[in-house]
Amino acid sequence: MKSSTIDTAIKTAPARVLVVDDEEDVRNLVAFNLRAAGMEVLVAENGAEALEQVRNERPDLVILDLMLPELDGISVCEMIRKLPESSATPVIMLTAWATNRARFVGLQAGANEYVTKPFSPRELVKRVQTMLAEHALREQVGDVSTVKQLSIDLEHKRVTADGRVVELNADEFRMLTLVFEALLKRIGPPGLGQNET
Repeated sequence: MKSSTIDTAIKTAPARVLVVDDEEDVRNLVAFNLRAAGMEVLVAENGAEALEQVRNERPDLVILDLMLPELDGISVCEMIRKLPESSATPVIMLTAWATNRARFVGLQAGANEYVTKPFSPRELVKRVQTMLAEHALREQVGDVSTVKQLSIDLEHKRVTADGRVVELNADEFRMLTLVFEALLKRIGPPGLGQNET
């Protein structure tokens, strides 16, 4: 069975996702689809409830409506970022406010993603899964990773890191080669500038 590095970084326990929306039908739709994907779901219908859930339940990810009663989503997101226990928790803004200005404000407040209503539940679940996997991988390897020997075989589409084969799907391999090519354009080809003795 083939598994990617990102797949192995996902926690074995079900991810805990907090869904914050004042519209019950939206909360139910999102919660249903997340549960169907194997996640544990917490819900809140306003900003104060959301912050209480974040403090007490420590969700792995928050899906947050922008326009909430009492305390709006922007304020909630900013407060989530200020809490030590949730400062790195991924946040997806899910809102009917679809202007570029709203998107900018949401991202500036600390949201990682911005999804507008109406939305595809399947796409939202996929975004949640991807974000959880990236977050888990980041926690596993830390902010700085060092690979002494990275080998990319373009002909056979094979990657090895420190002598171990890294299983990548076609999209992951393409992204890695694009990043590698961009890096080479900036620093020059391997061996350039090294002293020859």
